[in-house]
Amino acid sequence: MKQLHKILVVLFLTILAFVPLQQVEAKNTVDAYNSAAQYMVKQVPNPTYGDEWVVIGLARGEAQVPANYFETYYQNVVKEVKALKGKLHQYKYTEYSRVIIALSAIGKDPKNVGGYDLTKPLEEVTNVVWQGVNGPTFALIAIDTKQYDSPVRAQLVNTILQEQLPDGGFTLSGETADLDLTAMAIQALAPYAEDKKVGPALQRAIAKMNALAANGYNNAETAAQVITAYAALRLDATEHVQKMITFYNAADGGFKHVLTEKSANGMATEQATYALAAYNRVLNGKKSLYEMEETNNNFNDTTTGWARPYIDEAVELGLLKGYADGTFRPNNHLTRTQAVAIIVRAMKITNKENAPYEDLGNMAVASKNEIAAAYEAGIIKYNNGTFNPNKKITRMQLGLMLMRAYNIQHAPYVAKTNVTYSDTAHLPAEEQQALAFLAEYSIATGSNGRFNPSNPTTRAQMAKMSVQFVKGTMK
Repeated sequence: MKQLHKILVVLFLTILAFVPLQQVEAKNTVDAYNSAAQYMVKQVPNPTYGDEWVVIGLARGEAQVPANYFETYYQNVVKEVKALKGKLHQYKYTEYSRVIIALSAIGKDPKNVGGYDLTKPLEEVTNVVWQGVNGPTFALIAIDTKQYDSPVRAQLVNTILQEQLPDGGFTLSGETADLDLTAMAIQALAPYAEDKKVGPALQRAIAKMNALAANGYNNAETAAQVITAYAALRLDATEHVQKMITFYNAADGGFKHVLTEKSANGMATEQATYALAAYNRVLNGKKSLYEMEETNNNFNDTTTGWARPYIDEAVELGLLKGYADGTFRPNNHLTRTQAVAIIVRAMKITNKENAPYEDLGNMAVASKNEIAAAYEAGIIKYNNGTFNPNKKITRMQLGLMLMRAYNIQHAPYVAKTNVTYSDTAHLPAEEQQALAFLAEYSIATGSNGRFNPSNPTTRAQMAKMSVQFVKGTMK
């Protein structure tokens, strides 16, 4: 996606003027997202087939949902698919696309839903295009969510391109471009910007989208589609987000379809929610709304528990990984080498010299370089020439590393308040500073008045600590 971003900037610099993403304040959009998400949970307490956009918006925005909410949706979909014998609709093949996107968002396999492969019907392109350009648009988005094998991917791309109007826009019928459909087509084509045919087509589509959007929005759904298109391109949509927020209804927490309505509208709220999820994901450096290759809700040992959202986010941010057998092993202890690797990768720092430690033995070169980078940056200390690479890292040792990592990019941390636990009074000054740092940024706290500084750190704990560190200190 970094290469895609560079290409798009070159292609569209003369057309678009954007505020740098890191300068955008996301607080209001986060609050709006959370409010709309809770509105949807209340409106749809038992999600089933037909509630796909609710599920997509909640899953991709990482909303707080009731236990088993997504599993309930999945089981209901399985029942419906079995009842329909895998035939969701005779003509509307967007039914398949929508369910595929939702299942991908929650880590379920659309290729085996009650014994039926829901990706297969999308290979029938003649049927897919029956609904017009939105048929191949959402089919392409669906098969690209996790890069599912499909023999018609190129055909879908070409079909969308063939539907482009002379002015660069898209529509269901006629010769007048429709803003919603133009934005949807951009969402589908964005991953293919490097293609010599798609790149120029995207340029014209974005120019047309901008021209149409310049007139403002009559409803929240259109704004949502434009925001989602911008997010697919990893470009800033702040201006459009602010316009969509005008449709927010504080009385019930949802979004109105049009400004004259007195209460929230279900469809408007669904689309506004996933658009905000897409926007916030870009601000936080995460994969875009429909890039779901690393959706990890399917770890078979993290289905419940406090750590699950942190684990999912840590893996998506590239901080931790699962195992080949489909497990995450949240209770396994972390070694000092593993902890250093996570911090170094998060900070994107490299080494110039070799590490000065004598006990690195035949470790992989990459691991030695990460340890050396951490040493050069001051994240770890000399310690009489030993690193103890395979030793379990304690909670206090990890806390120290994280505070030192913070100091690389900021002024040296100074505690605003004293943080005391019944088992930490004996710790030296730097570690006392680290305790305050961990508490201030909600990276780690104690339990029952104790911090347990000498306890080894589990992978689940590291998931939370690394996510909170990145989100709280590296924006």
